[in-house]
Amino acid sequence: MTEQRIEEHCRKISKEVLQLPGPLEFHLEPLQDGLNFMSDSFFVDIKNREGLTNLFVKVPPENGNVRQLFFEMMPENCCMFEREFYFYNSLCKLFQTVIEDQNQSVEDILNFLPIPLTLPGKMSLSRGVKEPLVFENLSTSGFRMWKDEFIGLDMEHARIAMQTFGKLHALGLVLHEAKIIQDDNLLQLLNLDITKTFGAFLLEKADEGMEAFIKWMTEHNVDSGSILELEHQLKDRNYMKMMSEMFKEGKLHELQVVLHGDARSNNMLFKYDSRG
Repeated sequence: MTEQRIEEHCRKISKEVLQLPGPLEFHLEPLQDGLNFMSDSFFVDIKNREGLTNLFVKVPPENGNVRQLFFEMMPENCCMFEREFYFYNSLCKLFQTVIEDQNQSVEDILNFLPIPLTLPGKMSLSRGVKEPLVFENLSTSGFRMWKDEFIGLDMEHARIAMQTFGKLHALGLVLHEAKIIQDDNLLQLLNLDITKTFGAFLLEKADEGMEAFIKWMTEHNVDSGSILELEHQLKDRNYMKMMSEMFKEGKLHELQVVLHGDARSNNMLFKYDSRG
């Protein structure tokens, strides 16, 4: 069902956005399990008489897999797909506005963000869930995921990642200062209280993670003060109280930025040439 819905949507994108002449042939290949955390993702190849067009498509998980189990355990106010849809289709346009107002090059500054291929129409929260998020398949242009997210980035890749997130934070800072966001849905999505996204499932996993840390630290003779502090945070879930206090403090800070929220290495693409 997911594949059929994606093919039908990509057919519309081909005609209304890309304006590809027919007849069109579609081939879908799912992204490898373990690389697409909270979504069902597909590479879509579209073939016609002019050649091959390569797309990348994301939808909420709905194939009865582990991703769907995790997704359905998240509180409703997380709005993960709605937020991503608005980021690429609304917020990025506002980024363009503030860049142009400073007489800077939009292409040079926003070159780290993929361009969405979206059907025309009014923005709404429901589109973020019902409508697949479509991009050019950047892997055909030399972009790749980091080889192993559990190892972590090396210094060169980490430097590139930090520079790129610096761009995102700077753009968010300028956008907040410009006060040009008028869409109530976008304002709501940007002003998420992260502490309210922790439902019973995530709290249980956080507990288990902290218990594992404490066990490892005890077995490896780590400083007892550090272990006691971690045990204090785990007791009565004091870590949630600490996070809530830090979140409130951050919302009052003079520097307000747009936070990525899931800056794992698997959520970054690096471009390589023939020399690597």
